[in-house]
Order: sequence, then structure tokens, then C-alpha cells
Amino acid sequence: MVIKKQIKRYLFWVISLLIILAIALFIWRYFLITPPFVPKEFLEARYQGADIAGVIVSQAAVSNQHLEAIARYDKSGEFRKALQVVGENSVINKELSQKAIELSKSLEQMTLALARIRPNKARSLAQEAIVYEIGLIQHLINYSDLWAKLLEVLRIKFEKSLGNSFPQGNHEIEELIQEINKEVEAINEFNQKFSKTMTEFDHLTS
Repeated sequence: MVIKKQIKRYLFWVISLLIILAIALFIWRYFLITPPFVPKEFLEARYQGADIAGVIVSQAAVSNQHLEAIARYDKSGEFRKALQVVGENSVINKELSQKAIELSKSLEQMTLALARIRPNKARSLAQEAIVYEIGLIQHLINYSDLWAKLLEVLRIKFEKSLGNSFPQGNHEIEELIQEINKEVEAINEFNQKFSKTMTEFDHLTS
């Protein structure tokens, strides 16, 4: 819960800074022809954020493999094994939560340096890329919540199976797995959009 509050606090500041920047640029917009410029702080935070996002996507791929195993164990009634896999993935969840905080900090630094980026088109692309990474973090939060729910549902189902009261026709686990898969797909999609946008940014500023 503390980690989620930290992540949401960082996201709040990043979004607030983006709004303030948009208003400031609207008021003080200028049309002078100036050479491209990207602050060192932005570049450092950008590459750090890209590395962190890469780790997040990689870890999410491992989770996909865990989901496939859980689905198999659920269908075969091997809930003890399913719980074991979920437990293993809990370690990944903790790591991803920490990565989300680190990525939020990188986005904050990128946002603080936005106003000094030239030309205007490059600045707009950088802002767009930051928004994509914010989306990635939001889906990562959803992903973590769904995994926690999956663990609880499996625990209850396992306990009922030991008491010979196995709930027939319970599709909740399958539905949760599908929802988690959707969040993983969204994480990958937002990361790809970030990379594509920053490639356009590089063409304008190189």
C-alpha cells in the first residue's frame, strides 16, 4: 500500500508538471528558429527510464509463463502447485513495484527538463513519450493488483478443495488470468509507443 501511494504521488507530480508546462508554453510560445537542444538531465533520465521499462517488460514476459503454468494446474486441480507458482511470482511483483517507483522518478526528471528542449516539435514528442510511460505505470499497478487477487482466489479455492468442497464451475481464476494478460499486453504496447516516439524525437534533435 505504501509503495502504491509513492507511485501515485510521483505520477501526480509528473502529470501536474505536464499541465503546468503546457499552460506555460501556450502563454510564452515563441517562433524563433533555434538549433536543437536537449538538456543533459533529460537524456540521463530518458536512458535510465528506458532501461527500467525494459526490465519491466522482461519481467512481465516471465509472468506470462507463470500464468500458463497456473492455468494448467488450475484445470488439473493441482492447486498446491498453482499457489507455489503464484508465490514465486510475488517476488517479481515486488521487484516490479520498485521499478515502477524508479520509472516514476525518471519521468519526473524528464518532465522538469521539458521546457528547455528545442525545437517545439521535439518537445511535444518528448511530452507524448512521457504520457505513454505514465500509461505503462498505471497498467503495471493494475497488473500487481490482479496478481494479488489471483493469489487470494487460489488460496480460497485450495482450502475448499482440501475440505472436499471444491467449487465446481468457478471460472474466476481463468478470468483473472485473462485480465492479467491484457495488462501485460498494454504494458508492452505503451513501451513500444514510447520507443517509437523517442525514435522520432532523436531524428529531430540529432
